[in-house]
Amino acid sequence: PQYSGIISLVAGVRPTEAAELMAMCVTSLVNEWNANGAAAVTKSSPAYLECDALQCLVETVASAISKLPRDKQPGAEMLLAPLRVLLDWGCGSSLVMKLQLTMIESLLVFMDLSPPLLRNVLQKLFSVFDIYLTGATEAQIEEAKVTKTKSAAVFVRVCSLHAQLLNQLSLLEPMYQMVTEHWTSCSFRHRQYFVEGLICAGVALPTLDEQQGVISQIMQPVVNIWRSPGTQRAISTAGAFSEYLGMNQSATNATAERLEVYRERRSELMFAINAMVAAAKSCKSAQQKRSDGTSANPGWISVQQVLPHVLQTLQVLGMFSDPGWESLLGTGFRKAFELSTMEKANLLGIDVHDPDFQSMVKEDPVAKVQHFLNKFYESCFDFVGRCAAAFGDLFYSPANLLEELSQTVFYNVDKLRITPLRMAIRVCLSRLVMCCPRRHYSTFLDPLLSSFLNLLLQRLKVEFQKMAERRGELPTLAADDGLAEQVQQLCMDEVVEDCLVRHLFKICAWLLVHIL
Repeated sequence: PQYSGIISLVAGVRPTEAAELMAMCVTSLVNEWNANGAAAVTKSSPAYLECDALQCLVETVASAISKLPRDKQPGAEMLLAPLRVLLDWGCGSSLVMKLQLTMIESLLVFMDLSPPLLRNVLQKLFSVFDIYLTGATEAQIEEAKVTKTKSAAVFVRVCSLHAQLLNQLSLLEPMYQMVTEHWTSCSFRHRQYFVEGLICAGVALPTLDEQQGVISQIMQPVVNIWRSPGTQRAISTAGAFSEYLGMNQSATNATAERLEVYRERRSELMFAINAMVAAAKSCKSAQQKRSDGTSANPGWISVQQVLPHVLQTLQVLGMFSDPGWESLLGTGFRKAFELSTMEKANLLGIDVHDPDFQSMVKEDPVAKVQHFLNKFYESCFDFVGRCAAAFGDLFYSPANLLEELSQTVFYNVDKLRITPLRMAIRVCLSRLVMCCPRRHYSTFLDPLLSSFLNLLLQRLKVEFQKMAERRGELPTLAADDGLAEQVQQLCMDEVVEDCLVRHLFKICAWLLVHIL
């Protein structure tokens, strides 16, 4: 890695020699590996370190060459030769397989994949999900999980880069069948990648009807989660939300089995919203105009089915800003809606990558819930913003849109904590502003900004006043250790609060720049 800058520079000037070196190194290492057999590999073993170095070389050379004009790049055969070697390499180690997949991903940027080579890539990616470790250690199971995640991420890359070729070869249906076969054995994160990849390929189909049919089929499991009785009950009230996800008083002393149920529910909901975000993002390029001048988008049917549920979810999350919301939560989970330990550490400049710190956060059940809530809240806002960006008139056309968003997305916006308020501005409101069609300015954008900017101004006044008051509240430091600890904690809390107010001010200024 320390030579990556030099390698990148040389590859940009002498691409043919760099490609030859890359192919030679790949072939040499794979031959050596095959000759010596697949011994047990750890992150400190020489075999792994060699593979890690090779992966860095391949990434650096491929990235540098891909930035050159096509006429200055080496021949396709020279660039794809190492890809063929890597695809045929059965390394037998989950740890090394992740590096192998990363190298394959680096070489996929060269678009001249032949049909047989593309099929081999897909076969390699799905073969990772056929790995079953019996009697494996926890570390080996975790390694296999990480490798499967990498394979699913590369699948998205393949589908986005080679969507046209996939459809020319009629591979979308076989891919869908392979995903279906592995669906129940995959984690929710893997499913999210599969959904995103299939949609990337689906929007490249030739006709709108074909696109709509495929995307509706792909999104149906996600739509079913949002329509399920459990989810509908969870997003009905703030109390039901905390009960369903294990944050009420009865969950404080829950059994290990019950905690696993809560964890599974949180994972399912996170998958459901992230899959919708991916769908909206992937369908942005598929916006079309019908012959009668109206807009059409193949993903709108599925999004339209889920959007009301997401809006209802945001309203429920906003209810936790009402007075007395603490009574809905168990004693240990009342901190779940506060700033997370990770965010505080970032604001205070603490090294969040420190192993001791990571271990502390990983074992803390409240920290896990905090992480879920922050990500879930942000993804809900992100989905609404991406709908505005992807679907244009289809999204803005309903006459009651402003009223609906005011009662859901911006419910209790004047009472929201600073962190979700910043999320709402950054990933949702900014897109609602920038993507609003001109004909909706007077009916939607003007009244929205008028009320929201007034609320923001009042909020900033209150927050700066609190900041000034905090400066005079610290007690005098005495020799008593207990008081010293209190003062230290107050100082840390003050720094965190002041940072949050400044961040809110910056995001408001950023929004004003976009409006102007």
